[in-house]
Amino acid sequence: MPGAIYSASIAGDGAASMGGSAVWYAVCHMTAVAAGARELEVGSSDHLLRAGWVAFGDTLSVIGATARDYWRAVWWLDFVDSLYTPVPSTGEAGGPLGLVASRIRWHIPVGGAADIYVFGV
Repeated sequence: MPGAIYSASIAGDGAASMGGSAVWYAVCHMTAVAAGARELEVGSSDHLLRAGWVAFGDTLSVIGATARDYWRAVWWLDFVDSLYTPVPSTGEAGGPLGLVASRIRWHIPVGGAADIYVFGV
């Protein structure tokens, strides 16, 4: 069973190390929506544009002797309550597939804030 390998209240720009190396899924709840974010659907205030993003990455020493943070494509926070899972999220035998990542990075525009929980091993 996965446990929380990272949880925090986030805002602005930031990055952190996580307590594991395989992400199974993540959830994010916008506690404050930035003024620059826009609703995408009339009458549906939970579907947003420009609410922020999160990226998962890893610190590797593969080019030269210097360790660098390498980042995957961003997870756009398009909803007030967003869910992320790796694609594919299960293997042939039906077991979970984790995304290899030990670092997390985010951008939440000015005035916005979110709570994020990353689960894995």
